Amino acid sequence: MTKGHEIYHARHAKKLELLLLNGAIRQLDFDCGSILFRYIQQVPGDVEVEMIILFLKHGLKVNTLNKHGQTLLTVAVSLLQDWCLKGMQPKDMATVSNILAKAQSLFELLVDAGADPNGGVTSSRNDYFTPSASTDPPPSSPLGSLLMQTHPVAQVPYFLRFSLDRGAEPRATDGKARTPLHDQAECIVELLARGASADVNMPDYKGWTPLALACGATRDAALKWKRDPVSIARRVEIIKILVHSGADVGAKDITGRDALDWAVYWGLPELEGCLLSFGA
Repeated sequence: MTKGHEIYHARHAKKLELLLLNGAIRQLDFDCGSILFRYIQQVPGDVEVEMIILFLKHGLKVNTLNKHGQTLLTVAVSLLQDWCLKGMQPKDMATVSNILAKAQSLFELLVDAGADPNGGVTSSRNDYFTPSASTDPPPSSPLGSLLMQTHPVAQVPYFLRFSLDRGAEPRATDGKARTPLHDQAECIVELLARGASADVNMPDYKGWTPLALACGATRDAALKWKRDPVSIARRVEIIKILVHSGADVGAKDITGRDALDWAVYWGLPELEGCLLSFGA
């Protein structure tokens, strides 16, 4: 945020507080959809934390939904996710750490105020679900939104443990029928330890299981791994953990492919060998 933006938000925060104190803004939970959410439009920082504290002090119900069916926790998570995906991270790691610390503070503030870690969520990018007055949000959670394709710089393990410790459902599904285990196999040990094992063979909307996704069912992931030996080695470990946790190496998707087919298709011999050792 530039200095100009900081001044702009600070002035509006003071003006808004005066309006709240004088009762000029009524039906707070309705008005916040058009007022508070305007201020939460970037990766959470000091201004965003201050604004939410202000509204909570004046009676905001923390699980209020905006017009897209999102709670404040969902919006904060989605903004962090977008920040990670769009490559907007500064190269200075001290700045990155500071931003993540602010995000942690905001998440903790919201959950401590009663935010539902499994409450109404859609992706901020609306890439698979567009809410309307006649539809309900898909049965997902801020945890699933956070884990979906999140850049490693987001310190996913911290947010994962924080969410699970506060009651997030490790088996919640999103609009594509994917669980956190589908979206972030990097956190597989933690997820399985918290009860995600019941979904180890659960297919998503394309019939892909967590094992299939770990073996390159998605093109972008497969091409990225081919350029990174460390990622390939990590995939092998993930496959072993999934199989030992009950993953079916022969499970087929809607195209009739199984995990081995995907590994062969993308030319990932290390994954092929691992799958064959388990009887694929």
